[in-house]
Amino acid sequence: MTRNTSSPSVRSLPLTYNLAHLYSLSAAIAVLMAIASTAGILFPSVLYPSEKLRIGFVATDALNLIAGLPILLTSMWLTRRGLLAGLLCWPGALLYTLYVYISYMALPMSAFLVPHMVLVALSAYSTIAIIARIDCHSVRDQLDDAVPARTTGWILTVVAIAVMTYQIVNMVSTLSGQVPPSSMDLVQWIDDLLIGSPAVLAGGYLLLRRKPLGYATGAALLLMCSLLFVGVIPAMVLQALSVNTPIDLIGILVVLVTGMVCFMPFGLYVRGVAQSDRV
Repeated sequence: MTRNTSSPSVRSLPLTYNLAHLYSLSAAIAVLMAIASTAGILFPSVLYPSEKLRIGFVATDALNLIAGLPILLTSMWLTRRGLLAGLLCWPGALLYTLYVYISYMALPMSAFLVPHMVLVALSAYSTIAIIARIDCHSVRDQLDDAVPARTTGWILTVVAIAVMTYQIVNMVSTLSGQVPPSSMDLVQWIDDLLIGSPAVLAGGYLLLRRKPLGYATGAALLLMCSLLFVGVIPAMVLQALSVNTPIDLIGILVVLVTGMVCFMPFGLYVRGVAQSDRV
């Protein structure tokens, strides 16, 4: 392993080892995400063989290009400049990519699935590798009085338990019926019950206990949850347009209000991190 020997600004970050190859991997993720999402928008009937798949995945492709990709690149750029906010948000952008592209595993098996599988593998490795290189104790010392740790911890815990409860009820209801679960159901259960919610629940618990790893991952988990809430809205709009029905404005408002549960603490968390950068 190589110690952090980057530029002077990057050396000021709480890192135990340098991130050189992780910049390259994240750049590859960004390029692959841009190509895959653009292809999904331009050739939906080729990549997504059913109307139901097109409604969900074209909306996701659009969100990837509008929000996921810019946030990933911005996080990398801020980290290059030596800003702690960039370093702590970077894994969140990768977690979002991991979560989203696992859902693409519900698509019918074909060569088009290979880029999505590569994105899942690269995002999982890069997320773990970046967090492993963060000096979590230094992050906690810097942020202890700057971020709303307990509030963030409770919010992450409640969100995780709510999502897990919803998916468990959905699973029991589906499995008790006569119709076998669809591939989308199975992938969503894996996404929420084995990856997303356990990570969010662990982060919430660690923040409530004021553990160093909780401080290092709090912003990333809030960012991932915020992006996923936003992603529900374009899918709702596309679904309404596809069947020529009125857009559910009340439903969209409910999603926005629910999403604020993550948006607001994320903003407060990042503001606290930014203020600690100036100290």
